Amino acid sequence: MSKPKTANLLIRDDGVLCPRTPLTERMSNLRPYRGDPYATLEQRLAWLRGDTPQTDHVAKYADVDSFDIGTATKADLADFVLNEFGEKLDLRKSIDTLRAEVAALTGVGSDDVVG
Repeated sequence: MSKPKTANLLIRDDGVLCPRTPLTERMSNLRPYRGDPYATLEQRLAWLRGDTPQTDHVAKYADVDSFDIGTATKADLADFVLNEFGEKLDLRKSIDTLRAEVAALTGVGSDDVVG
């Protein structure tokens, strides 16, 4: 998998900013943060709630229906899941398995994606 595009993570519960390290990437309550690292706590909490624009990159996936799981590459799937759900995919799995996992996360039936 390619190097992460962000250097910071946010704790989902309280909006505290953390550096991205191999140890913090394994924690499930953290979300990649692309906002201003000097933002106030209130601004970061608003960012978590979605009250502020996050980035152009994330906006590409703002509507889950616009992301085509059936034609996405492994890298696209991994990027989508990391941005939308804050989770990492095991890229050693087959593309069909990854597509089924992403479909399950988004609530789309895997029969519609993997054929």
